[in-house]
Amino acid sequence: MFLWQIYNLEFTKSITEQLFSESGATGSFTLEDSTITWTQNSDNIILDVYDTLTGGMTTITIPVGSLYIPTP
Repeated sequence: MFLWQIYNLEFTKSITEQLFSESGATGSFTLEDSTITWTQNSDNIILDVYDTLTGGMTTITIPVGSLYIPTP
């Protein structure tokens, strides 16, 4: 496995844990030319993806109540 693959796996794991944690109510990170922020409430995770080059914004709403996340 290459170093960048390990970095990507750890990055993805960290973001997923933050999005679905009990205390992960808000957060943000930058990925290339986009800033991604999220807000979590009891029903949804709201992702706002802001493109710093064009000024465009995309909002994605993820309903948390309908997701099944198995526990190990």
